[in-house]
Amino acid sequence: MAYKYVLLDADGTFLDFNKAERKALTMTFEQAGLEANEGIISDYNRINKQMWEALERGEITRDTLRVRRFELLGQIYPEAGAFMAQSYVENLAQCVFFLDGGQEFLINL
Repeated sequence: MAYKYVLLDADGTFLDFNKAERKALTMTFEQAGLEANEGIISDYNRINKQMWEALERGEITRDTLRVRRFELLGQIYPEAGAFMAQSYVENLAQCVFFLDGGQEFLINL
């Protein structure tokens, strides 16, 4: 039986989102003049997690999440701010890393 469509969740299935996110964050921080060290990445991850939890509880929208996490980061690092939200999305779109066997999986599919 041939399938006409196959729906997949790309992140963690055949793409390494964690690696892509870290690379995109590094690019975004550097574009803002910030050193992409473990401290700022850890602070971002903590804030980002809080924002996703707020989204899941229905307290904020996805659009608010995308900007607010960088606004909150700006409270810790004055060089950061909401302006980083668009850069992050653009950088993330450029960062594609396959998990082991991911590319072959897609080719075979």
